[in-house]
Amino acid sequence: MLLYEVNITPKPEIYADYLAWLRGHVQAMLALEGFKHAQIYQVEPCDAENTPQTLCVQYLLADRTSLTTYFADHAEAQRASVPADWQDKLTITRRVLETI
Repeated sequence: MLLYEVNITPKPEIYADYLAWLRGHVQAMLALEGFKHAQIYQVEPCDAENTPQTLCVQYLLADRTSLTTYFADHAEAQRASVPADWQDKLTITRRVLETI
């Protein structure tokens, strides 16, 4: 199994609305084949004050094939589902973590 992690830093003025939207988005992701579980975290910075609030979503996937299929067949549409007027109010990074 592996984790697909998405870290999002929304501008403060959309934070609450984005979090509400994100909960529904995560449910849509869990409907995709191979997505087994997801958890939304609020990141607590350890080294700085007054840093923007960041959210972290970790998706547990069945296998790498599920992630490859997601990237090839679903990622573009899922990413495009973010409301257009929020596009310039979000910083998003992604990474894949695999157990060794």
